[in-house]
Amino acid sequence: MEIRSMNGVPSRVRCRAALVGALLAWAGIQGEEPAVRVQYSNNRHLVVQYKVRDSMTEDNVLQSRLYYTLNSGISWRFYGLDPDGRSPMEFLADNDGLYGFKVGSVDRAGHEESAPTAGTPPDILVLVDTAAPRVRLLSPAAGELWEAGTRRLLRWEAEDEALEEGNCVTLYSSAGSEGNWHEIASGLPARGQFAWTVPDSESGEVFLKVRVMDLARNAATSEGGRSFFTRNVMEDRLSREVRDQANRYYEAATIARKNGDTGKAVKYYRLCLELNPYLVGAHNDLALALLDAGEPEEAFEHFELGLKYAPSREPLLANLAELYLSYGQTAMARKVLLRLLQVNPKSPEGLWLAAREAEASGDPERARIYLKRLTNLDFPEGSAGQRMAAGALEALARVEAQSSGVHALAIPQARR
Repeated sequence: MEIRSMNGVPSRVRCRAALVGALLAWAGIQGEEPAVRVQYSNNRHLVVQYKVRDSMTEDNVLQSRLYYTLNSGISWRFYGLDPDGRSPMEFLADNDGLYGFKVGSVDRAGHEESAPTAGTPPDILVLVDTAAPRVRLLSPAAGELWEAGTRRLLRWEAEDEALEEGNCVTLYSSAGSEGNWHEIASGLPARGQFAWTVPDSESGEVFLKVRVMDLARNAATSEGGRSFFTRNVMEDRLSREVRDQANRYYEAATIARKNGDTGKAVKYYRLCLELNPYLVGAHNDLALALLDAGEPEEAFEHFELGLKYAPSREPLLANLAELYLSYGQTAMARKVLLRLLQVNPKSPEGLWLAAREAEASGDPERARIYLKRLTNLDFPEGSAGQRMAAGALEALARVEAQSSGVHALAIPQARR
C-alpha cells in the first residue's frame, strides 16, 4: 500500500526509529520500530493505493472496504466503501496525527476479507502533519556588530514533532540587502551552531535567515531576514569636518602621551571622543592614559566601549584581559581571552595571558597547554612574539622542575 496526498506527491520518507517509538508510545503501544514503512503527508486529503489479495483479481473484486486506526491497531474503524473495488481510494483525515490503514475486499463469488480486529497491525502508517515547524535564529542578535573576516558561530533552534534531527536546516546570507540570498550550509541539525567566516559587505550590513523542513515537507523560515553589521556604520554618518577635527585631537593626544604629558593627553582624547565616539583607537589609548593617571575604573569603561564598536580588535581584548588579571578578576579575564583566541588562535599576547589566567585560577595543566602552544609558533627575529615564546620556554622549564605547577609567569606590559 502507498499513500499519496491529493496533490499527487507521494510521501516516501522512512521514519526514524526514535520518532516511530515516540508515536507508538503516544498511541499506547510499546515496542520496537514496526516493520511497516511510515510515510508522511502535509495534506489531510489522502489517496490510498492498494492491491487486492493474491487469491483475488481486480476484475473479480466486487468492492473494497477501507479501515483505519488512530492507535496503530489497538482498535479499528470502518471508513467507507470503494464501490468499484479498484485502487485507489480517497481518505480525509479529521486531524493531524498517526493513521494506520488496512483494506479488505469482497469478490463476486462472495469471498470476503474479514475486518481487522483489535491488535491487528496496519498495512501502512501515515503521519499526517500540516503544521509548519518553528525556527529561530539565536545568534547573532539583530544589529550586532560582527566584523568582516572574523570567525563567528551562527546558532539556531527548530522545533517540530516530525523533524529529521540531523538533516533539516539550511542557513542563508545576503550582503547589503535582503534579496540576494546565498546558501551558507545545509543538512544541519534542528538545534546547533555553525562556524562561519563573516563576509564583507559594501554597505556594512549582512542579512541572515534559517530555513527548516520537516519530514512531511512543511517548511518554515526564521522571521524576516535578521541583519547585523560588519563594521561600525555609525561613524560613516559623521560629517567629514567632524571626523577630521576628531582626528586632529587624536594626533595631539598621541603626541602629548609620547612626551609624558598624561593630563594633556587625556584632555585631547576626551575632546576627540566627544566629536567621534566611535573611534576605537582613541578609546584604547585613552584607557591606557587613564591607567597611567591612576583611574582604572574609567579605563575599564573605555576598553569596553572600544570593544562595543570593534568586538574583535586584538589590542583591546589583550589590554582588557590584562587589566582584569591585574585586579584579580580571573573569570572576566578568561571570558575575554577566549574571545581573543577565537579571533586569533596564534595571538602571542592571548596565549601568554591565557597561561597567566590559568596560573591565577590554580590550573597549572591548562597553563602548560597554553605555554606549549606559544612555544610551537614561529615569530620574526626580535619581535614581541619571539620574546614571549622565549619566556614561555623558561616558564615551561620551571613547570617541569616544580610539580606544584606554574610559578611567577612574567607578563609583558599592555600594548601602548
